[in-house]
Amino acid sequence: MARAFELAHVPGVARCQMSTASGADLVFGHASVLPGLGLCVKAGIQVPGNKARGVDPVQAAVALFDADTGEPRAFLDGGTVTVLRTAGALIAGIRAVGAPSRPRVAVIGWGAQARTVARMATTVLGAEEVRVYARTPPELPGGYLAAASVAAAVEGADVVACCTTATEPVVTADQVAPGAVIASMGSYGPELCEIDPEIVRRSALVAADVPPSQLGPVTRLDASVPGWVDLGRPVVESRDLRTVFVGGTGVEDACAAWSVLLGWPAVDAITRHYTQDPSSTPSAAPRDHRGTA
Repeated sequence: MARAFELAHVPGVARCQMSTASGADLVFGHASVLPGLGLCVKAGIQVPGNKARGVDPVQAAVALFDADTGEPRAFLDGGTVTVLRTAGALIAGIRAVGAPSRPRVAVIGWGAQARTVARMATTVLGAEEVRVYARTPPELPGGYLAAASVAAAVEGADVVACCTTATEPVVTADQVAPGAVIASMGSYGPELCEIDPEIVRRSALVAADVPPSQLGPVTRLDASVPGWVDLGRPVVESRDLRTVFVGGTGVEDACAAWSVLLGWPAVDAITRHYTQDPSSTPSAAPRDHRGTA
């Protein structure tokens, strides 16, 4: 996902995004063309009523097409790709703004993405401690600590990872430590606002992979965000309060999906070549290689 942040700013990497309402449901689509790999299209629908049915509200599929011939290469489960992409992007964003080594991490929520974030907090960030709070007390695997409240989870945390679909803040500015990294994956629309806008106002650095107009806490501010930077651009190191927003882009979906098909080493080689020299034409993806997720 760190590579996806970089690719989003490289000439020749094409992407588009669409969304439209269908009653109470949201129909969405992401597409991205990565040189040397090909076209990735993710299409799906968010169905809020699925919660009452015991079905995942997000239903999606991902199709991959060959860079040279346009032939379909793979058809993947969009929900799985989205979890990998979004949780990975949140962790990559936290690293990009300078999370401390062996951080104390608070995870708010315990859906599929939150569970993946908690796992990556340990395996990628090297978390010393992971505290979890969810409205319905979850059964946690060994190594995680259950918190009785949001405040208990967040108190003294170096990193706060919010993974909810809340329309009003669940984490407030007075709860977070002065030098913490606050990361939100549930603020990708103006109607969603899982962190206090005051956290954004107080942050020395605010990094995101989508425009500020798409982020609920930012749209509720009555002023611009002074420390704004696009993820993938150079970040000025800061030890003050930092905020990370991940909305999710087609480039991120593409990097995740092609890695499932080809394995990360192949995708790494092709995309690294292109980010180092955007004017060159990278080698085409291997057509017969089958990697693992």
